[in-house]
Amino acid sequence: MKKYLDMEIEILKELSHPNIVHFYEVLQDESNYYIIMEYCNGGTLLENLEKYKIKYGKSFSEKIIQYITRKIIDVMSYLQSQEVENFNLSLKNIFLNYHTEEAKNNIDIIHSNIKLKLSKVQLIERIYEDMKDPPLFIQEKLIKEKLKIDKENEISFYLLFNNLFNDNFKFREINEKDMQTFEFKISINLSLEAISFLINVLQIYSKEREITKNISELLKHPFLTNNVSVFSDFNKNIFANYIKEGYLVININNIDEINSMVNKQFK
Repeated sequence: MKKYLDMEIEILKELSHPNIVHFYEVLQDESNYYIIMEYCNGGTLLENLEKYKIKYGKSFSEKIIQYITRKIIDVMSYLQSQEVENFNLSLKNIFLNYHTEEAKNNIDIIHSNIKLKLSKVQLIERIYEDMKDPPLFIQEKLIKEKLKIDKENEISFYLLFNNLFNDNFKFREINEKDMQTFEFKISINLSLEAISFLINVLQIYSKEREITKNISELLKHPFLTNNVSVFSDFNKNIFANYIKEGYLVININNIDEINSMVNKQFK
């Protein structure tokens, strides 16, 4: 356990990005580590989403979600450049630093700085690289654990955005069913751009490709590059066969077909 923690601390020391919670130092006594990190005055993104829903009677607008998403993707792009992965994305470990007290009181997300608190940063790969010719059973165990972490990261990435986009917000975390099956629901009240973005994220998961190697694709997506004011409505009639109880139901068998249909709507 100590080796894992020491590795994570060393990686955190090396990272520097305006949208990552800054690591200052670590203190230690006989039985505990005390990690000193940057203070964020706005609490977690989950807490702010819940407060926003109570205060305004609705979930975040797509403009707010676009702002948050750009920051998150920028961090992921930075981590890719640093060859760091295996971080756990969740509304619970994304924090806000509001620029003013007024912005904080009004839950004005646009006037805040989004901060990701990283965890589980590249532990498995570092351990594997540090070992010299490990026994075969150790290699197999490490590879199996690495694949599991990759899959958890991919699905947590999707669930993060699905939680943000969900107009009837109910926070979800990864469960065993998500890990074993592939069936997800996307609200049909979103714009065409937002639905397309979520499908693109799901495609990364369905094809079992590592997210950090596909950031460049997401950065070019219309949801991140276009102005929200020109977003298109989602044509529910065209997708009627895939809609159930107000949600677009996506599974491993129909994702490519639905994505192709969505892409045609942009033309």
